[in-house]
Amino acid sequence: AWSRRVAVAGSGGGTVDWHVLDTGPGPRGTVVCVHGNPTWGYLWRDVLQRLSAEWRVLAVDQTNMGWSERTGPRRLADRVDELVAFCRQEAPGPLVVMAHDWGGPIAIGASAHLPVRAVVLANTAVARPEGVAVPPLIATARRMVDLACRRTPLFVAGTAAMTGSEHRAPLRAPYAGAPRREGVATFVADIPLGPSDPSWSALERSAAALSSLRAPLLLAWGGRDPVFHDRFLADLVGR
Repeated sequence: AWSRRVAVAGSGGGTVDWHVLDTGPGPRGTVVCVHGNPTWGYLWRDVLQRLSAEWRVLAVDQTNMGWSERTGPRRLADRVDELVAFCRQEAPGPLVVMAHDWGGPIAIGASAHLPVRAVVLANTAVARPEGVAVPPLIATARRMVDLACRRTPLFVAGTAAMTGSEHRAPLRAPYAGAPRREGVATFVADIPLGPSDPSWSALERSAAALSSLRAPLLLAWGGRDPVFHDRFLADLVGR
C-alpha cells in the first residue's frame, strides 16, 4: 500500500525512476530513510510501521537498487546528488534523516544541502578509523566483486541471512538474477578505501558534513556488525 514510483533528477541529467515506500502525511513531520548495500526500503519496515500514525516516512530505493531503475553506475557523489534532488522534490522539510550502512555517508553528505532537524545513524561510517583494517567482509567482496556480488547471489544472500528468516526472501527479492545485481557490485566497487579511489573526496565531504552538523544526532548501534563495528562508532562519536 505504501509503494509508489517517483521520477527523480538523475545525477547524469534526465530523470531516473525511483521506487519509494511512502506512508503519507503525518502531523509531526517527515522522516527520510536511506538503505545501504545490498538492501532496499524494506530494511526500514519497523520504522514505517511504528511511526506512520504520526509521521510521514519515506524509505527510498536508490538508483540500481531495490525496485528502482537499473541504469548507469553511480558513484558516492551521484547518490548524494540524487538523494538531495529527491528530498527537494518530494519532502522539502524540515526532515529527520535516518541511514544505515553505506546509506550513512550518502545521507550525511546530502544533509549539508537540506533543512535537517535531526539525524539517526545505524552502523555506518564516514571514514576508516586510524589503525583499523578494511573489514574482512568488504575486502573479500572487493576482491571477488563480480563473482560474489553480481554473477552469484552470495553477497545478497549473506546479508539477508543476518536477519530473521521471515525477512530473508523480501530482502533478496529485488536482486534475482545477475542483471538485477549489477548495482550491488558497482556499489561495493565504489567503496573508497584510499585517496586514489574515485569516491574518496566525496567521502571526505561527508565526514566534513558530519563534523559541521548542527542538529541532534542519534547513533543506534549493534556491536556485532561484521563491518561497522564499535571502532567505527568511536570514530563517529569523536567527529
